[in-house]
Amino acid sequence: MLNVLFILVAAFEGLFYFGGFVDPSYALGMAVGFVGTLFSTSGILFYCLSH
Repeated sequence: MLNVLFILVAAFEGLFYFGGFVDPSYALGMAVGFVGTLFSTSGILFYCLSH
């Protein structure tokens, strides 16, 4: 569920950033969403491999 939330945040911020609003805060939000997705997916993968 957390993974889906991070993906939605990244998509929402990317929509504004590439939609014409060139503001660095949207790029930062998109980066935070993608990094959060990376850590969330890695955590899920390590949890599945350990059990």
